[in-house]
Amino acid sequence: MKAKKTPWLSTMALAIRVARATGVPQVDCYDVIQAAFKEVAATVASGREVRLSGFGHFYRRLVKTTGLNFRPTGGSHWVPKFRAADALRKAVRAAPLPTTEAPSK
Repeated sequence: MKAKKTPWLSTMALAIRVARATGVPQVDCYDVIQAAFKEVAATVASGREVRLSGFGHFYRRLVKTTGLNFRPTGGSHWVPKFRAADALRKAVRAAPLPTTEAPSK
């Protein structure tokens, strides 16, 4: 299966890259990636941090609900947060700057 060229990396495109790099079938890579995402989401939702060495850590933060963010259940809610590891930040900073396009937000 050939991945479409998009400005982002989809889960399927990631699975294809992992399959090429490891020799593991694409379907198995996709299933493992999906399972990993579900575990990260469930762990963060339960209140525990997920720390992936060299990548970053996922956690949740309690924020006050204000103005347009009104929720009938109360004045606060949880939001997911991510903090990139130094290795990821350095890799992104070292990437070449675009010559024709503005940086994506």
